[in-house]
Amino acid sequence: ELKAVARNKTRALALRALAHMGSPESLPALRKAAEDPDPAVRDAAAAGLARLGDSRALERLFFGLASEDPAQRTKAAQALSEAGTPAVVEKLRPLADDDVYHVRAAVMEALGASGSPLVLPELLKGADDQNELVRSKAVAAMGALGQPAAAQYLEDARKKAPNVYMELLAVAGLARLGEPIVNSAARRALFQPDADT
Repeated sequence: ELKAVARNKTRALALRALAHMGSPESLPALRKAAEDPDPAVRDAAAAGLARLGDSRALERLFFGLASEDPAQRTKAAQALSEAGTPAVVEKLRPLADDDVYHVRAAVMEALGASGSPLVLPELLKGADDQNELVRSKAVAAMGALGQPAAAQYLEDARKKAPNVYMELLAVAGLARLGEPIVNSAARRALFQPDADT
């Protein structure tokens, strides 16, 4: 059974690689994998098809966003994050206020992956969420946007970061934008004891 899990993870990774290559020749393999019995393989295929602009795959993922099951909404948002297209923004925006924090966190990541500067208001709201996972995903997403308008907000997030991890997320985002960064957070993190041990 463990070999099957490892094989399916490898297949899912291969499907993601095919989608990232962006070649139309990838479509038949992705469509076939979309019917695979393994959910991880199906999810990777759906995300890949959506990334390549397959409208049926996008509609299936949008349908998942409307599910009453928070796990389904989370999976759909995660797959749309992999799709990395601005076409998903309007469907994701309402879920930025979902009652379930895992859904909100996945939505923050997907909004950042969209590359659309129009999502900055949702990411700013996410950066002030009551849940730390949502806040961290929102700050990371601001950096992933690649939009110069996010620099001011990332600097604010760096200054008010409640811990070194959040500060590092903001610094990484600033670095992606080509902004001058302060290395003191990285130095502190190297010598700080791990809170999980």
